[in-house]
Amino acid sequence: PENWTKLPRYSQAQIAIVLAGGTYPVSERIVESIRQHAVTSEDLGMYWKNGYSLCPWCVEFASIETQAMMIELFAKVANDAGAVAELKTWLLTQKQAQAWQASRATAEAVFALLRTNVPNAKADDDAGTLTEDAMRGNTTTATENVAEPEVFAGTQRIAAGGKRFASGEIVPALETLRMKNPGKNPIFVSAVWSYEADIDSIENYTPSNGFKIRKSLWKKAPGDDGKARLYPIRAEMLLPGDEIVVRLVIEADRDFEFVHVKDLRASGCEPTGTRSGYRWNNAVWYYTTSSDTAEEFFFDRLPQGKHVLEYSIRAVHSGKYSAGHAEIRSLYAPEFSAHSKSSALETR
Repeated sequence: PENWTKLPRYSQAQIAIVLAGGTYPVSERIVESIRQHAVTSEDLGMYWKNGYSLCPWCVEFASIETQAMMIELFAKVANDAGAVAELKTWLLTQKQAQAWQASRATAEAVFALLRTNVPNAKADDDAGTLTEDAMRGNTTTATENVAEPEVFAGTQRIAAGGKRFASGEIVPALETLRMKNPGKNPIFVSAVWSYEADIDSIENYTPSNGFKIRKSLWKKAPGDDGKARLYPIRAEMLLPGDEIVVRLVIEADRDFEFVHVKDLRASGCEPTGTRSGYRWNNAVWYYTTSSDTAEEFFFDRLPQGKHVLEYSIRAVHSGKYSAGHAEIRSLYAPEFSAHSKSSALETR
């Protein structure tokens, strides 16, 4: 047991559970060590930044199996209900944006979520309430609670009635939705709204969690030393035939899977390469394809952190055009999305 500090966290938790209540006081030390290395986030819960592996069959280093073992550790040894709830939050948020990679991971996660003594949620009691004043900007306290047929206990769909607003009815209060959870179990609320606007008026949309994306255009030309360099584009610089490098800077606050990036190509320009296929960029694989109006990128996995994508287009026609905007979205969790602003592009 003295060598437990050299073992992965999964094995440390197993040792603490087996030796709990014994004469050798190592379990409490292991729990405290694991707790000190943990990261706590209001959105993501309690988790650990490093020590995980992409190998789904390496159980000792697999993220889902390790998190499930942590739930058992803090429930049985530490008897810490608050930590257990935060650990479950991380497990559920991972499922929101990723796939549990193996049958074992799924079984361990489901078992960890269900085996603790948390009261079962009931659809009628634990259903959240969406306030009508949040939808219309009024001061009324009326509520709208539209439930679909129950699938299983604890599951209910709450909709805002599929409301459609005219331009005169759109007010700043529509940006806020208030949700109340009277139950003890965590719930996820997803609200998606769409609107139409002139493409040149689109501004950056960077939510507090999920993704951020920025788009910039650079002119590629030889420098004084003859080497190719990138210069920020100014309207008077571009001529037909100039090569333009499009740079997309993406930030993800967690690991995501099944991500789609679509970048609307600047009008009056054409891609320098149209071959679709897989690309490798700083330890990230993705599939890219060109359409008539956009460049699209598909990620099986997008790790947490900052990523830079670049591709080239060429100015073909003279005139004033829209440079388009870039958007990023989780395919199976559309509440995680962001887009860049759109700008003008002029070619002499």
